[in-house]
Amino acid sequence: MRIKLLLMSFALLILASCSKDEVKSAEKSILDFSFSLNGKTIKGAIDNAKMAVSLTVPYGTDVTAIAPAVVTSPLSTVLPASGAAQDFTKPVTYTVTAEDGSKQAYTVTITVDKNTECLIKEFKFTQFSPNVVAVIDQNTKTISAKVPFGTDLTALTPFIQISSDATISPEANKPTNFTSPVEYTVTSQNGETSKYTVTVVTDEDPSVLRIITLNKTSFIVGLGDIVITGRNLKKEGTTSYVLFGTTKVKGVVNEAGTEITAGIPTTLTPGKVMVKVQVGINNNSNEMEVTIMENTFPKPTISSVTPSEVVSGDIIEITGSNFMKSGNTVRLATSGYPALNYVLTPVEESETRLRFSTAGISKPASFDLYVKSNGKEEKYTAKVKLTLKPAVIASVSPLKVKAGETITITGENFNKETLSMVLIDNGAHAITYVDDKHVTIKASTDLKPGKYLLEIKIGATAPSGGPTFKVIYSTQVEIIA
Repeated sequence: MRIKLLLMSFALLILASCSKDEVKSAEKSILDFSFSLNGKTIKGAIDNAKMAVSLTVPYGTDVTAIAPAVVTSPLSTVLPASGAAQDFTKPVTYTVTAEDGSKQAYTVTITVDKNTECLIKEFKFTQFSPNVVAVIDQNTKTISAKVPFGTDLTALTPFIQISSDATISPEANKPTNFTSPVEYTVTSQNGETSKYTVTVVTDEDPSVLRIITLNKTSFIVGLGDIVITGRNLKKEGTTSYVLFGTTKVKGVVNEAGTEITAGIPTTLTPGKVMVKVQVGINNNSNEMEVTIMENTFPKPTISSVTPSEVVSGDIIEITGSNFMKSGNTVRLATSGYPALNYVLTPVEESETRLRFSTAGISKPASFDLYVKSNGKEEKYTAKVKLTLKPAVIASVSPLKVKAGETITITGENFNKETLSMVLIDNGAHAITYVDDKHVTIKASTDLKPGKYLLEIKIGATAPSGGPTFKVIYSTQVEIIA
């Protein structure tokens, strides 16, 4: 027992001796400091002499919640802990504690790069409604704006938006003289510069006749239409034309005067030609160039036209060849004065037969017939004689009226040719043609109360060959007080 106690005491003495000889680590360095940003690893530069870590990130990086990975000496610890998010808008102190309890503080600074962008992003004039927004070409560094006609360019105030943290000279949002181009210099946060040239012009006088766009720039002789958009393409009391060089074509203009349509003439020569719009006699627009191409389609051939004598509203049948399946034009025209020209209404079309209606023709005559197909027109060798359906009077009412009051005549087939004169007591009265079934007159204020003969007449030919009028209807009307 005594020997056993001696052995245990000896072992304890040996262990105590070993514990006094063990030395704890005093290492307390940051060995690596990094974090991931947009898929890339940003590593810190560690300065152990200054006990500092520095990192640089691109402009625009949010540094308010960065969670860096911090590697320190073995057996040491660090606070804030590795992976803990920190706000680096100001330097952050990291403290490394060695195994032996000693400490070392590191100051970690993240610097955000300065902005290199030096752009004008928006340039506009807000004093107009709507705002005038300039066109910016970032490649050529040019800016262009068009302000309303009559604007004073000597003191315009532009609204200018530039890159963040950049400056601009001359100063933005101040009255500026734009009668000539103005150069603006944008300087970025890091000192880089861009120079922009700004040009401001006034719009044209809105009262000036102007063409702006064409539906196409190339056409085939005689085929299709040219459609022109623009300003002031019509004027009350005048006719609008489209000119292909010296070839003038009457156009159809919309109510607003912003669009005119005209057929491509069959007489044009292939090649380049200038197109313009003429309103009235000498009011001409600007010009635009178009290309006229040769028409290689076959010309239509007319074999027969039946009947050769028609009444307005009848259908004419034309046989031949080289007609289009659809889109043919048939017209009846005269060459005398006044020249008449009526475009007929299609009823049925094929490549060998056309049927067109004469409805709507208001004047009788002996007409030439033309067929236009594939952009080429053919004239038939014989004339087509057209007469009008006679007016049919159904009623005249009221038959008792005061002087100056309206009398209405109803029936069918009314126009200036079929119903050309209304007389009361041999006095002609002005006729208002409401439609082809109604006309009105106003009883003359010169008529005194009493009963009078009302006569309706049409033009006719006297036995001598001269013009006369024929009564087609008569009745008695009473003028009352």
